[in-house]
Amino acid sequence: MRDIFISYVEEDSRIATQLAEGLDAAGYSVWYYERDGVPGASYLLQTRAAIEGCQAVILIISPDSVTSEQVTLEVVRAHESKKHFIPLRSNISHAEFAERRPEWAQALGAATSTSISPENISTVLPRILLGLRKMNIAPRPGLVTDEMGVITAEMIREATGAHKVTPATQPTPAPAPSTPAPPPPPAPAPAKAETDAFPAAKAASRKKLYLIAAAVVAVAVIGSAIFFWLNRSGAKSNPPLTTSAVREEFLNLQAWEHPQNWAVGATMLQIEESPEVGFLGDHRFRDFTMNFQVTLSNGGGAAWALRVNDEGYYLFYLSGPKGVQPNRFVTYLVREDESGDKMDQVGTAFNTVRPLQEGGVYTIFVKAEKNNFFHQIRIDSAPDGQFEGETHSLGTYSDSKDTFPNGSVGFRTFASEKFAVADLFIYPPGTKPLQ
Repeated sequence: MRDIFISYVEEDSRIATQLAEGLDAAGYSVWYYERDGVPGASYLLQTRAAIEGCQAVILIISPDSVTSEQVTLEVVRAHESKKHFIPLRSNISHAEFAERRPEWAQALGAATSTSISPENISTVLPRILLGLRKMNIAPRPGLVTDEMGVITAEMIREATGAHKVTPATQPTPAPAPSTPAPPPPPAPAPAKAETDAFPAAKAASRKKLYLIAAAVVAVAVIGSAIFFWLNRSGAKSNPPLTTSAVREEFLNLQAWEHPQNWAVGATMLQIEESPEVGFLGDHRFRDFTMNFQVTLSNGGGAAWALRVNDEGYYLFYLSGPKGVQPNRFVTYLVREDESGDKMDQVGTAFNTVRPLQEGGVYTIFVKAEKNNFFHQIRIDSAPDGQFEGETHSLGTYSDSKDTFPNGSVGFRTFASEKFAVADLFIYPPGTKPLQ
């Protein structure tokens, strides 16, 4: 049977089809009626068998599907079969669908829903893949995804063997000779005059070697001096570009250059009154994706720094309900010099769409690509319980000057914020899955 069953109505078939294609490419087997239903046989028996044989059910909730009794039967069957649910909402809020279909809400239990449309499937699909992994539902062996479940064309080529030379394109080996080739004749002995010239040639060769050795020693001495000077100066841009994934659960702060008042507890980083940036000391990034969970402990907000180096960094400030610019997302350029940090707001403050809440828990998604920075926020938990599971864009910032082309990542306070950070993941291009 198939790994995943998609429950939907005909009006949402475009979403179902795109989801199935994405999941198939990720290595999961998918059953949905429009493609996999068999003509003539009872569709009730077909869907029942598909649900009972799957590991998870994707439920597409929309104004059309909430009126469908067939989808209700599928929800009930999946609930009775104790299947995992992945609810996806299209043009309908959580409150509206729960009011119109309370039995669905009860069957879904604590499963978190998220908004989906034909236009944002590429954004939602990585989260679905991550959710499947957290349910211990793995793709077919041989296909590779990163920790977020993201699949690239290169990964698929590696998994499917598309990068290998096919028999039709393999070079034809040269035929083996029928008889071994005769050995070459021995070289004639050098003439007397040539033999006498060897000592002079050897002396010149030794002199050349001495000069090369001296040059190597000089380069090594100069390089060592530069290395020690940079280390003495505490340069943030020293490490080579990080080429492996980074996962930080904040069990300790050994990997961080951080202010003294930083603290960890319960695998969370606690930050309060820390205007000085703390950063990963041995890591430097150019292009990457990143996500982390943040809790707005006092409602002031949170701030994170990207491309931290000796010259400065980009600072992104999520202002909470008690912050400097309530419910706004603001970008700054911070330049470091002898007189201290110089901070300049760049661009327009971006509205957070939903009001942030003191004590709210949010996941931040970041993508840095060349001089462009994309941000999204997901509402994981809110004190009033509203809008949980929703994901919204925080806009894109583009720096035409590419002021800070690479550097580390870090956190700090902007004003009087108190916040906590957990589950930090950073994925450079080409990252392999974390184990």
